[in-house]
Amino acid sequence: MQRGLINPGKRQISVPGGGSTLTHHHVLKVLFTIALFAGTPVRVWSQNAPGSARAGCVVKLAGVQLNCPAGWQIVEETDRGTAIGNFDRPDKTGNLTIPVGRATIEFHPMPVNYKNFKEWVHAATKLAPDAIQTNKSLVNKSVGSIRAVCFTAPDSQRGWIYQSYFFEINGTPINLELNYQRTSQNASEYLAILDKLVESLEAPRH
Repeated sequence: MQRGLINPGKRQISVPGGGSTLTHHHVLKVLFTIALFAGTPVRVWSQNAPGSARAGCVVKLAGVQLNCPAGWQIVEETDRGTAIGNFDRPDKTGNLTIPVGRATIEFHPMPVNYKNFKEWVHAATKLAPDAIQTNKSLVNKSVGSIRAVCFTAPDSQRGWIYQSYFFEINGTPINLELNYQRTSQNASEYLAILDKLVESLEAPRH
């Protein structure tokens, strides 16, 4: 399924009181698939940790390993990346529906149609002119200092918003993107989880 600023696709979001759902095409512009449309699919490897799904999961893409936070699990896998969420989704077929108050974090390596990290970020800048762009320094346990280029939904955007990090870990370009509700009581917690994931990623060995 293709999603993003060019073609957000049909990801669905639960609305209070049941009834119909809203798609990201109407409520959210997502950054992470900016460059995924023309790219060659990448190999995805993931698994649930032994025991309960709530015990965590492991996702490995382009040699980079992500260990899911407690209470998060794999909710969607495509040939271009993996999404984890803090909710149950036993049946992973069809459109991904995000319950109100919950969140997802998408994990994508750089598509092969980009020559380098700089070109990938440049595409994000061009295709998300209204996004707030900042630089952020984080310390990864495997490689030390990481400089992330961060895209944040503009203040004018309501409802479901994003926080998208583009960075390199040991020379491998990666994008992690958080999708959540601006009014969520857990917003600060979700943002902290995103930072911790960058800090805890296990880098590929060259």
